[in-house]
Amino acid sequence: MIENTEGKVVDGGEKHPLEATDSFEEHMRKDVEGRRKKTVEEKAKEKGYRKNEDGVWVEHNDYGFNEQTGCWEPGYGDGFDEPMEWFKLDEEYPDLADRTEELAEKYHVEYDDYSGLKKYVYKNASNLEGASDEHLKNIFRIAGTISFSTSGTGELLVGYDSDKLEAICGSLNSFYSKVADLMPEHKLDRRIMGIGECLVRNYNDKLIEGDFLESLAKYSAEAFSDKSKEYKIIQGLESGIQGISKNEDSGRLFDGYMNYYNELVESDDKITKYDTKSAVLSIYVRNHGVKPSTIKGFKDIVFPLMEQKDNEVLPIIEGGNAYGTTIGMYGVADYTEECLLSSYNPGEIDRLIRIYHEIPTSDYKKFEQNRKDAARLQGTIIGGRDFIHDERPGTNEMLAAIKDYYNHRNSDDSANYKLRLEELEDKYHFGVLPYAFNIEAYEKPIKYMSEYNRAEEGNVNETALDILNRLIENTRPNLLEAPKTKSEELNRLMESISPIVNERTGEVLVDFDKVGTAVAKMNEILLQNKEKQGIYPSTVSAIAFLDKMSAHALRNSSRKDLQELPFDPKFKEMVRFSQLTSSIEYNENDFENKYRQIVDKFSEAYGDDDVDSLKIVEGYQVLSQQILKNVQGLSKNYASKSVTARFSDAVWSGNLSDELIGLFDKMQ
Repeated sequence: MIENTEGKVVDGGEKHPLEATDSFEEHMRKDVEGRRKKTVEEKAKEKGYRKNEDGVWVEHNDYGFNEQTGCWEPGYGDGFDEPMEWFKLDEEYPDLADRTEELAEKYHVEYDDYSGLKKYVYKNASNLEGASDEHLKNIFRIAGTISFSTSGTGELLVGYDSDKLEAICGSLNSFYSKVADLMPEHKLDRRIMGIGECLVRNYNDKLIEGDFLESLAKYSAEAFSDKSKEYKIIQGLESGIQGISKNEDSGRLFDGYMNYYNELVESDDKITKYDTKSAVLSIYVRNHGVKPSTIKGFKDIVFPLMEQKDNEVLPIIEGGNAYGTTIGMYGVADYTEECLLSSYNPGEIDRLIRIYHEIPTSDYKKFEQNRKDAARLQGTIIGGRDFIHDERPGTNEMLAAIKDYYNHRNSDDSANYKLRLEELEDKYHFGVLPYAFNIEAYEKPIKYMSEYNRAEEGNVNETALDILNRLIENTRPNLLEAPKTKSEELNRLMESISPIVNERTGEVLVDFDKVGTAVAKMNEILLQNKEKQGIYPSTVSAIAFLDKMSAHALRNSSRKDLQELPFDPKFKEMVRFSQLTSSIEYNENDFENKYRQIVDKFSEAYGDDDVDSLKIVEGYQVLSQQILKNVQGLSKNYASKSVTARFSDAVWSGNLSDELIGLFDKMQ
């Protein structure tokens, strides 16, 4: 049972393990000193253990069902040797085993030889052997006050350093005490140990900033006091703890999140096919944390659009399995939410573009088609379907590699394509091998789905290869097809670009003026909405499309064109577009001043009859340095957080910024 820090016995008569009294500790010390330390052989004999032929400690288990008594009792089973693997702690580290067993007994911690905390103590024994008494004591003080319902909690706890253990002890004490003070007769519900476990797993200094512990205690007490809301409130609490911690946000935002979440729980009708508003908010927060604008965005933008059944939020309304499966990763549903929660500023727009390129598709119809195609393909040329269902990064890369392997199966370099598949499987662990190596499976007809689950595309005669080809197309971002946005004028301008692909070289040809005109319209939209929250996903698709079209336009410019580009208003709009979508911030005056420096250099180049190529190079150097500064700032920001670190390299290539930086090299 648990007691608050003032020593009030609650819900029974046992003392809170975090706060054992001095007299009890003295009693335990004298008792331990009075014992003679047992040898490992004596311990093994006492427990009924022996070593088998493989050198593993085992216990003979012959429990079986006694039909006369109706109970499971020893001597009634066939008997088998059950491994007691972690008893080797007693054998190899006897002093550590004795110290930890005493603490486990003192703080009422299960400490078995076959599983649990002892396993992780053994695995960390080389570090813990020399640990201070206080260090070990804090491990077991904490262990005695939390549940172990989530895999890996014991491993995390045993691996924490002394300072963190001490801090966690203090926070748990404070949290339990505050909850007890809010409960009738200061009684605590044992379910608090689950919240305690969540806190221990996600503990960091930023999490407990501000009034986090007070807020956590307030809503925990409310959950325990109202059984009708208990499950939902605890779910919200744990989502908030996990999301704020893993996304390195501040615990100062926790109370605002829980206040709004609690409002939603009060009137929680379904807003999607599967979830209520509180569940939608909780799922997002668990994976992506809480920012200062998160609650306002859900309240004023996301939920109103869902109530209107706007097409932009269709992935949230329809997509029950459309969320990212790990912290910081996105599916089509939480990508949609991220867009609508973001503001029209360059850093946030760039992050959305990174996510857009990462997820296999932001189109909900394609998402549904992919899910159903994956279900048909499962067990044929791929093992499981989850990597396609969950829209994991690398999906298109893997699917394309499977097709490459099939296409080159009889070529001289087939071994290289096989090796490529093996390397990708080692990288992503999607479970496509050895299935993809079964050549016969590619050309066999695939069982058609039931009418209820049938996708829009596909037929009864399709082979695995047919479905694979469709999946490759549907998981590849299509940056040559103009997306549809809410701006008809922008749609018309983007459609007029009509890129042409050279089938022989793969080169994409576009009209520079048409691209520049569409970019100018996009810049107008971006500036009109500057700092405003709520970017439509279709707008992000348009930004990504125009970024790619601008890169193609510059890539195809001749040297003669490059000598005059800065005088072209459409080129200026492309540079402005880069600043508005791929930098830390945009300031109109700074942009105009910097661009004037570039134009001045080019004007100097045309001062005499001959063109001074050195001045042109200097002009592009000014531009290149500015874009480099932007990209370096973005990369540094991404690298500063574990959940965005993967984007820090992606900003450097394959985009408009890359082409603008490259103009300096082209003219040298």
